[in-house]
Amino acid sequence: MTADRATCIVFSDDDLPPEGSDHVRPLYITVVCLGRKVPSVLLDNGSALNVYPLAIAIALGFAPSDFGPSTQIVRAYDSTKREVKEEIQKQLSVGFI
Repeated sequence: MTADRATCIVFSDDDLPPEGSDHVRPLYITVVCLGRKVPSVLLDNGSALNVYPLAIAIALGFAPSDFGPSTQIVRAYDSTKREVKEEIQKQLSVGFI
């Protein structure tokens, strides 16, 4: 995060859908990464991990050398386990696009 930018996204009651705060609809936003727009990014504050397809990483200009090995195992919603092939860690800035 950078100090000169917002570190959170804030909503008011006016932003809620008709069913109010009990809704279960996903929240999608558009982000810019390395100067490239990525539409429809899912925000899930209940998730312990953020996942995106390798095709997105390649489209953003990341190279295989940017990725490193991972020892993590992810358990899916149906309790099946998936091994994480590789991971990448990058700094995130939150602010206006």
